[in-house]
Amino acid sequence: MSHPLPPQLPAPQVAPRREIITAVLIPQTFLSPVRIVRLSDGPIAAQQRLLWGTVAAWRLSHPDSILAVREETAGPGIKLNMRASHLAQVHRATAIGDATSMPTPDAPLVFGPALVMGPRTTDGWDTSAPKEFQDVLTHPGPFAIQVSTHSDPDTWNGNDTTFPTFTAAHLWGLDLLQRWRLAKDVRAVAVHPEPSDSPDQS
Repeated sequence: MSHPLPPQLPAPQVAPRREIITAVLIPQTFLSPVRIVRLSDGPIAAQQRLLWGTVAAWRLSHPDSILAVREETAGPGIKLNMRASHLAQVHRATAIGDATSMPTPDAPLVFGPALVMGPRTTDGWDTSAPKEFQDVLTHPGPFAIQVSTHSDPDTWNGNDTTFPTFTAAHLWGLDLLQRWRLAKDVRAVAVHPEPSDSPDQS
């Protein structure tokens, strides 16, 4: 004797994750300052509005993070973003997904605004930009360059040389990578004034 099948239960509804993350917006020209923005980790629409078009994701190293860029390299008012391009080169950007989103992988160029965010979760959610990037990219200057070597990749060393902008620091760091074969990676760091030890004369 056959038994009727139980009614099919509806699939459980999983509420979409909605968290506000902190990202770093790098405008396309030096006329606009780098700034902190906060956006939802879910919908891509907010990123598209900030980047003026379809979004492609590049992975950055040291620290692990995401650089969101415009997929199209041309369009009305679109210019080469030197700050984001040098950041991508120094932090060894690699394309996520469609490799054609990075036309020049050896020297990646960014056109239009760019967003720095943290690494994605295993479920594909965006996370906040590493504090290191939040601090250095919004710092007014000066900056220094630190370098790690192939023999000691986890140790960063530098000297007293400073640069007025992180772009200038990145250019010097990229040149160092070309000249010094022992160098593995470079990074720009914010230089803060030493606290004064003299007593207050007021």
